[in-house]
Amino acid sequence: MPILNFDTMKVVMWDLLNANEWNNMKAGQDTVFRKMRDDRKQFEQVFYWHHITKSSFYHSLSYYEQHPDKMKKLIDSLSAYGKRITMQPVDSLKLNK
Repeated sequence: MPILNFDTMKVVMWDLLNANEWNNMKAGQDTVFRKMRDDRKQFEQVFYWHHITKSSFYHSLSYYEQHPDKMKKLIDSLSAYGKRITMQPVDSLKLNK
């Protein structure tokens, strides 16, 4: 199975983190949502948006984890990407990152 490229991993990880954060925020506000919460559905939606599979993501993540130098670059890039995205005005954000 091929490894997802660096830029794809960065954007997918950003979207997964945001999906998780949204779920945490929603669960804190809504007790019914908390009982029905299923992060897997949100994660599957992120994989669908990026035209990848769950297994290809986790296979790639495992590869990056086994190569600490590449994982550090990925995490650093993810952090910079997040700062750049959050500093943009909402109307300038593109749906296709």
